[in-house]
Amino acid sequence: MTSRLINTLILSSLLIFLFACNPFAPELDNSDSDDTFIGSQRTIAGVFQNWKYAYNFKDTLIYGKLIHPDFIFEYMDYEQQIQKTWNRESDLRSTNNLFKSSSYINLTWNEDLIEYGDSLSKDALRSFSLQISFPNSITRLYGRANISLKRDSIEGDWQIIRWVDESNY
Repeated sequence: MTSRLINTLILSSLLIFLFACNPFAPELDNSDSDDTFIGSQRTIAGVFQNWKYAYNFKDTLIYGKLIHPDFIFEYMDYEQQIQKTWNRESDLRSTNNLFKSSSYINLTWNEDLIEYGDSLSKDALRSFSLQISFPNSITRLYGRANISLKRDSIEGDWQIIRWVDESNY
């Protein structure tokens, strides 16, 4: 063989390899490893893991999947000294605005204080710490989230139907 033919074969083989193997698109990890960021919403732990992921990575799609259509958020307005509520639409809009206006968010679930219920309805009380960095300030919050979750069937995903914020700001 001539050196030109050998060079052409080598170049052709190299080009085929480069087009067949993209180093910037690695294979998906289909293992059952616990090291994934996204949890299974078929478990309560997975819901809280996804909630943390959604906040920390500002992922409104993941957060929206956690929130039941009949969702209610309840909190104390300390300025007016009254308990206030809002629905799913208001919560998703507020959370989206928080994600857009902050430069960094770190939600950490600290303790599983209480968890009870049955296979379709659960209540969980968890303590948390939340750090939110805005362009000119940092806010640190510590509190408890009193969460009611439900699902339509044993095979279904859990969703948050009620969140009572028991934090003192």
